[in-house]
Amino acid sequence: MSRSPYAFAWALGLRTTLDFGSICDDGLIGEFPDLKKMAPTAPFLARARLRTADELACALDLAYCIHWAITAAVLEGDDVPGQVPGYVVIERRWALEWVLSDADWDEISLHT
Repeated sequence: MSRSPYAFAWALGLRTTLDFGSICDDGLIGEFPDLKKMAPTAPFLARARLRTADELACALDLAYCIHWAITAAVLEGDDVPGQVPGYVVIERRWALEWVLSDADWDEISLHT
């Protein structure tokens, strides 16, 4: 499974909101087929509808801004803003960057 199933679930229309200020619920992983158990993918693919490029870009822009605030706080020695650990936002940004790029997962740049 990827590092950010919540962002992917939102990008595929399986979730109505992408809240950068909360942790995803425990049931989220069950919405994806278990490929290790050879679960069928057809029901998942039938539900999945990739959001528009505009929706994805807006969410990515917000993720970038929040990531920048986290980075700035760390550099200044301040507390990281928000209610979730900074890596949560960064991982969701990583997923959105990947969805909108042609790069391989490990080649995604997260510069702020």
